[in-house]
Amino acid sequence: MDRAMAKSERFKLPSAVHLFLLRQGQVLLLRRFNTGYEDGNYSVVAGHLDGGETVRAAMIREAREEVGIEIAPAELDVVGVMHRRSDDERIDFFLAATAWTGQVVNCEPQRCDELRWAPLDDLPPNVIPYVRRALQNWRRGIWFEDFGWGGEKASFALRPLEPAERNWVGEFIAARWGSPQLVTRGRVYDARDLPGFVAVRGEERLGLVLYRLDGAECEIVSLDSAQPALGIGTALVAAVREAARRAGCRRLWLITTNDNLRALRFYQKRGFRLVAVHADALTVSRQLKPEIPAIGLDGIPLRDEIELEMAL
Repeated sequence: MDRAMAKSERFKLPSAVHLFLLRQGQVLLLRRFNTGYEDGNYSVVAGHLDGGETVRAAMIREAREEVGIEIAPAELDVVGVMHRRSDDERIDFFLAATAWTGQVVNCEPQRCDELRWAPLDDLPPNVIPYVRRALQNWRRGIWFEDFGWGGEKASFALRPLEPAERNWVGEFIAARWGSPQLVTRGRVYDARDLPGFVAVRGEERLGLVLYRLDGAECEIVSLDSAQPALGIGTALVAAVREAARRAGCRRLWLITTNDNLRALRFYQKRGFRLVAVHADALTVSRQLKPEIPAIGLDGIPLRDEIELEMAL
């Protein structure tokens, strides 16, 4: 192979910049919307390097494009680097700034539906996991980390929800689904009243499953993992399945929506089967929970409930 061909086939690593914009112990968060990646979860001002620009120049450009502020290069400190694997492999640069000019505004409402100043000591539960880790690393003085390469896979534990965690459950579900109320098949449940299991790493909560026992049936009412690709969702489903069997249930079932293609893949790969499509069921659900949007993931109209089950 000649040098030109070898050079053209070399591995290329996407690069991105992320901004910790700081004021009085708070960091600016942006809630992703209609992007197809981590929608409904918080990130920071971020974007890809376009090429032909320094890391600081890229960060200045992204801050201007996303929140309408100007940052002088001297005000930007590079505070961390992450070699990360998620859907692809990439390098993330993290920068911090405490001074800027202009007013922070949402310049991209088509991609972000909320700006929020959050205390560094009390971040919302739905901060994207690698962003949360980068903030933790910066505060601990850790400048570099490999993230998402599989070393984390066994580093969590499961335990039943505790009564003292009910307020946290309400906040966690509200952050992801608009309110603590959950609606399936025309019935409303308060997440704070349901039994469940939580995945934890030390004091950090990584995932939550809520379920409901009803005679010989058990319904998974809600399943959320704050750190995907670590096996948390699979472990939480297994915990509910075992609890249902101990309770004498013969059927484990759940409802997802027609836009949630990721959930359909996830549950079918773990032994669930599609058993019903409840057409236009979300019309009724919106009467019970107005926070349910008309448009769901990937811009798909949110209309139908899809029922899946597993025999126990």
